[in-house]
Amino acid sequence: MRLFSISLLLALGACSSSPPPAPAPVVTRDAHAAPRQDLHVDRGVHVMNRDEQVEAINECRKNKLRPRVIYSNTSINGKYTPVIVDVLCVVPFTGDF
Repeated sequence: MRLFSISLLLALGACSSSPPPAPAPVVTRDAHAAPRQDLHVDRGVHVMNRDEQVEAINECRKNKLRPRVIYSNTSINGKYTPVIVDVLCVVPFTGDF
């Protein structure tokens, strides 16, 4: 019994002599702030001219498909303006499932 109480005292003494764990770092951030996002832009993207747009849309309609226009924003005189960069032909929506 005496040996048990001595070993218990030594075990408890060894635990109390270790340094306390380091506190977790506190990250302060505004609750309403948006997360950081990076936008990577391909500067060489081809902007379709009016004739290419009309031709692509008519080609989709001729094949009984629905044209889906893909836009991008470009800065013109300091203002962002949407421009058409691609036209996809997708299956027309029928509403029957």
